[in-house]
Amino acid sequence: MSFLVLKAYLKLIHFDLYLARGNFAALHNKVRKYPVRNRAPAPGAVERVCSAIDMACIWYWKEALCLQRSAATACLLKKYGVSAQMVIGAQQMPFKAHAWVEVGGRVVNDKPYTPECTQSSIGAEEGYAAKGSAMSVQFGRWNFDGKPVDRDYLEKARASIAPYGPDDAGSYVKNNITIVYHAFHTTRESRRESQPLVTSSGTVITWDGRLDNRKELTRESSDLLTAASTDVAIVAATYERWGTRCFARLIGDWALSIWDPHARLLILAKDPIGTRHLYYSFDNNQITWSTILDPLVLFAGKTFKLCEEYIAGWFSLFPATHLTPYVGIHSVPASSFFSYGPGNTMSPNIGILIPARESATAPTPNTKSTSALCLVKPSAAAYVPTVPSSPNSAAVWTRLRLSAWQTESSPAVLPKPRASILSPTTTIPSPTGTSGPISRRWKKSADARAPTSM
Repeated sequence: MSFLVLKAYLKLIHFDLYLARGNFAALHNKVRKYPVRNRAPAPGAVERVCSAIDMACIWYWKEALCLQRSAATACLLKKYGVSAQMVIGAQQMPFKAHAWVEVGGRVVNDKPYTPECTQSSIGAEEGYAAKGSAMSVQFGRWNFDGKPVDRDYLEKARASIAPYGPDDAGSYVKNNITIVYHAFHTTRESRRESQPLVTSSGTVITWDGRLDNRKELTRESSDLLTAASTDVAIVAATYERWGTRCFARLIGDWALSIWDPHARLLILAKDPIGTRHLYYSFDNNQITWSTILDPLVLFAGKTFKLCEEYIAGWFSLFPATHLTPYVGIHSVPASSFFSYGPGNTMSPNIGILIPARESATAPTPNTKSTSALCLVKPSAAAYVPTVPSSPNSAAVWTRLRLSAWQTESSPAVLPKPRASILSPTTTIPSPTGTSGPISRRWKKSADARAPTSM
């Protein structure tokens, strides 16, 4: 038994290396192609192998993740003649993913009621968002057909975001665009803010963040600002002066949205670290954005497929920064901004922030630049939207068989860049689903099978 535990320990190390490199495709191929030894398994082989894996996990120097543990279990079982299969399950709302091993349709390395256990976690207790997930929330919708935003849809969206920002609320409604802001005050200045902020030129700004270089920016616009100016007022004055080049001058952690009614231009931007979330979805009729996923997922009037590339990155702890758990909903990457306006018929423009804060002019397309900020990997904890408790709420638990996954390499296809703020030497992931150099694509060749009883 001690020799078997040693083998299990080595398997954990082996698959830990795959996860450390974020190489889900190689891990997948290893498990899928691992041969089943051509001999009858000894009685009790399954129990002994699973016990050895459990013992190895106890002595492992860090927590063994479910994917690492299941991959090691499946390969070790195959080595002892057991036809084992690693199963990846993904739940749509709230998003969760888990991996386990089955032999003959029976879970062998986890609780037999794993899917039911996951389903029982559906729903948020009343007041949960306000107590445990308080944050300022930006939300907006722009209808391209000129019609006002549907009132029922707007009321549902307001109700879903209100618990997150309990301190204050404001809205901007004009013709076919609606912008809503619910505040959670975190600084003294934020208590004096009123958002959305409408500037003298008519530009509408919502801001969630902390500005660390307030004094410097205030001095640059001393004719408009004072020491008592709020963060959002300072950001507005800086944008009025510098345009999109102002984003590289904002030091702190932040996410913002800007609506220019004269140019009919929407801008979403995030700081270089990207700790705050900003999501968006768009089609031929509208574009919707939000700090949280809840209104984008719950009230879209359709069911979103799970993004398998995100799931792969989620298991490796580092999903690509432009992805979300749902196909069709995208995230603004760190150190980037998104713009959508006239002429964007297929996809939005994505720009990378340039940290040349002392430069009065932006680089031209022919300028060599080595100081462009790189995209960074997000934190391991993925944002999980909450669902209002309901007697009819049920988990959508999609079982994804590993044997149905295939890798596909594809070149990065980037939207047309904004030359005035892009570094010519930097590439970023495209929001259309293709990927750049920091991620790959995974495509499932067959539909996911429906849940079966455990």
